[in-house]
Amino acid sequence: MSCRGICDKQHVCAKLLIRGGSEPGRAPLDRSVAHLNIERFRKLLAEETDEARRRTLLRLLADEEAKLKSLPPSGAPASKSES
Repeated sequence: MSCRGICDKQHVCAKLLIRGGSEPGRAPLDRSVAHLNIERFRKLLAEETDEARRRTLLRLLADEEAKLKSLPPSGAPASKSES
């Protein structure tokens, strides 16, 4: 999914960092990226007044929160993704 420039590309796109899914041992990085994206999207939502942009930000925020919930807890080993 793309932000379509809604956030001026200042968030970290995990898809660019991790092509094809997470690798073993990448869970801490994935969690950090998700937390940074969530923080950024919340800040932008607080300032945005355009309804279409707000809907996009809400969708991006929900996607990041879901991704964060799907990751192993901090300190737990990441399982290898199936290709």
